[in-house]
Amino acid sequence: MVREGYDRIAHRYFFWNLNDVHNSPAETRFLPMVLHSLPVGARCIDLGCGNGLPYTQTLTKRFKVIAVDFSMTQLILARQQVPQAFLLQADITRLHLPAGCLDAAVALYSIIHIPRETHASLFRQIAIWLRSGGLFLVALLKEDLPEYIEDDWLGAPMFWSSHDPATSVDLIRNAGFEVLDCDIVPQIEDGEQVDFLWVLAKRL
Repeated sequence: MVREGYDRIAHRYFFWNLNDVHNSPAETRFLPMVLHSLPVGARCIDLGCGNGLPYTQTLTKRFKVIAVDFSMTQLILARQQVPQAFLLQADITRLHLPAGCLDAAVALYSIIHIPRETHASLFRQIAIWLRSGGLFLVALLKEDLPEYIEDDWLGAPMFWSSHDPATSVDLIRNAGFEVLDCDIVPQIEDGEQVDFLWVLAKRL
């Protein structure tokens, strides 16, 4: 559902993505912590890169970026926006990378589309990919949401799932991370407030 949905709404999402959703103060607070804590040329993975705007594009200005998405249509758009990134179509829950190969992992608004029963194992896998001291930045929903399906989100069915904030933070800690900062940050989508849990963590 998620892959087919993002394929279907790719062009509509491109403009919605630019003009509406990405006005959160968390982006000026959390993302710069990653950008300025690691050296130029650091190795970073963007899990759920979408069309590459704005996050992948920002990351590629400083880092060597692997940009991963489930939707081929999104990746075709991303190729136009971030030609310097290495693009990879994959299900991030089934992705295999060498241990310690990355300096940073970013997952902004992507893990919310994965059943929450898999979040703990995905956090553990991300910890394996990161070197000791590597950074993990994630934006999750704040709701205790086993699953939610919207029949028409920007023109296609879409799936979301999340734990409550305390559980999400505990899962990240238990995966082998020290939480450096976390906060619930509101932002406006289609004229309505939506709250996201932002977490910045360091691999132990």
